[in-house]
Amino acid sequence: MRGSADAAQRAKPVWAVVTWVIVVLFFAPVAWMVLTSFHTESDAARNPRGRSPV
Repeated sequence: MRGSADAAQRAKPVWAVVTWVIVVLFFAPVAWMVLTSFHTESDAARNPRGRSPV
């Protein structure tokens, strides 16, 4: 039974990383919308941001 307890302890950090990746993936579009809402419409529509390399 000791082996399964060790495996469970090793799996905890893996699940923590997986959870954080999922949280970031779900939060990123919301953060992008909030940050974009502070721009003017023309600034928000410009792609790519900043000076064009062409």
